Formats: sequence, C-alpha cells, structure tokens
Amino acid sequence: VTQAVAIAVSERKINVKPLRDRRVSLREHEKKILHALASGLTYAQIERTLWYAPDSPRVEIGRAIRRNSARNRTHLLALSIRAGVLNL
Repeated sequence: VTQAVAIAVSERKINVKPLRDRRVSLREHEKKILHALASGLTYAQIERTLWYAPDSPRVEIGRAIRRNSARNRTHLLALSIRAGVLNL
C-alpha cells in the first residue's frame, strides 16, 4: 500500500509534507470549537454551550482551515490531533 501511495503521489506531483514537519496553528477558541466538534456537537449546539454569536464557530473554523491549508474541518481535526496540538 505504501508503494502504491508513493507512485500515485509521484505521478500527480502532489506536494506532501511529512506530518512531523507540518505546523498546525490554532487559537484557544478554535481548539475549544474543534474539541466540541470532535465530541459530536453541531455548530448550533456549540453556539449555545460556549456562548458564541450565531455563525461564529463556523467562521472561526473556516479561518483555521484556510490558515492551516486543510481541505475541510475533518482534515483540520486530523492534522491537529496528529501534530499534537489538540488532545482529545
């Protein structure tokens, strides 16, 4: 499987950084929101429990996704956990 991934990556010329070299930058409130998302809460539930304005959690996670070059919130969560920034 590892060889197949290497071939696929080399053929598509995808720039893959090793995870240990990848820095994940999260602010404290983004960590709280990601932790709540990982626990299964919806954005509406996060707004109520953490006292955020409507759509604030969604906007904050969107900014964190762009800042860390993640594909989506699940990818951001996985990167954060593997980089040791977020402990569940």
